[in-house]
Amino acid sequence: MFAANQQRFATYDVIAKLPGEMIDEFWFIIDQYLQGVLPMDDTLTFRLSSQKGHVSYDYLYNKQMIARFDTQFAFQSEFPEYVMVYDDGDNQTVLLPDGNNQ
Repeated sequence: MFAANQQRFATYDVIAKLPGEMIDEFWFIIDQYLQGVLPMDDTLTFRLSSQKGHVSYDYLYNKQMIARFDTQFAFQSEFPEYVMVYDDGDNQTVLLPDGNNQ
């Protein structure tokens, strides 16, 4: 699950709402900090929060925040609050949880 050598994608809605560097940050966090360290299911949930004007990726597991990853990305209120990453066994996709993904 979430092997770095699998194909990775983002839905159109995610691409329209987040810069590419922020999308890449999900993969970096998964590969460097979550894999083999924290519990993971096939669907991961992150909350994007503002910490001192910068984006933090709050990793939620069982609806509880268990890790926060601070970044230097400037926070914008237009960013989605929640972002999910799904691994179907062959492909991994960053998507929004609102059902409007394409």
